[in-house]
Amino acid sequence: MGNLTLSMLLSPEQLAAYLWQYALFLAVMFMLLSFATVGKRHKTACLLFAAFLVFIAGFRNQHLTNDTYIYISVFKEFTSGFSYVTGYMESGYILYNKFLAMFSDNAQIVLFFNALITIAGYYFCYTRYATNPYLAFMIFALTPVDGYVRILNLSRQYLAIGILMFAVQFIVKRSLWRYLALVFIAGTFHTAAFTAVILYFLYDIKLKKKYILTSLAVVALLIFTPVMDAFISLMQRTVFTRFVHYHEEGFKAAAAMNALVSLGIFSFIIITYRKYKDKIKMPISPDFLTWTSFVTFCIYAVSMVSPTFDRLAYIFSGITILGFSNFIMLYPARKRLLIIFTICLFFIICSSIFFIYRPEWGMPLPYRFFFQG
Repeated sequence: MGNLTLSMLLSPEQLAAYLWQYALFLAVMFMLLSFATVGKRHKTACLLFAAFLVFIAGFRNQHLTNDTYIYISVFKEFTSGFSYVTGYMESGYILYNKFLAMFSDNAQIVLFFNALITIAGYYFCYTRYATNPYLAFMIFALTPVDGYVRILNLSRQYLAIGILMFAVQFIVKRSLWRYLALVFIAGTFHTAAFTAVILYFLYDIKLKKKYILTSLAVVALLIFTPVMDAFISLMQRTVFTRFVHYHEEGFKAAAAMNALVSLGIFSFIIITYRKYKDKIKMPISPDFLTWTSFVTFCIYAVSMVSPTFDRLAYIFSGITILGFSNFIMLYPARKRLLIIFTICLFFIICSSIFFIYRPEWGMPLPYRFFFQG
């Protein structure tokens, strides 16, 4: 990417729009936090915030973020009678677009239903398995790594993730075939979703130091030896030529940032797990949440060598956020408040830096509605 110059950054008008729009977003979020905390109506606050997030994502301008125009183009191909994109998109997503095209030829419909299904999946999972559902939603909305911002840019993959969030209930209930059925459906929208199969089997694995150390050794082997280079070279020659594109320096910088943040989250979770091991009470296995955060970190670490792999980490990110929020809730009230404040401040600063200094990463601000030019 080279060194950034002022001409490559946001213009003064864009910067001003970013500042008031992000401030408005934060004001709505913290207002609902007050409603959730004072009124103890966490699910209601989650529902209102989820509706707000769907509204933003569903009615965004078709030129906002890097990939939105791709989804619009795919939908328009079906409404105009062409279908050459069938070799590029998964079959489930193709059929999904064809189904929506039966009801409207306005491409905004695909953005709206992508957002609705995705956010509904997160809402379903967090209101059932988060100790504090609204805290989980806050972290999801604020994190610059693999949260809400990604939905606006990687709409198809997060549509698959939304389906997987519905499937978490079958991991907890130990209903393998129902879980596999939803994983299969999600995989027809984005093939990365098939990696979620391992989540089912992670649920029964107890957290042990030797397993973590072995996994870290494998990750180090992939990062510091030619193994990954050989694998990437094979993929470039066969089925995934886009590995070349994702090896640009900008993608590697983003991968390093993702790895650092996910390492911080895993470190916090494992420290808290050891601190409160005998006092942990959650609606979902704490070992499973810890393992998921660890797997997320490992994939992000590998993605520093091959940034394409960060797409696999996104599959696990929703549960990692769930685990992060649940482990925060184990701390006493005063410590918990300080932790939440620190995390929110850190994420807000990080997001602001990325919005302003890395606009080419497809950040959604300054925001525009569909009816704005």
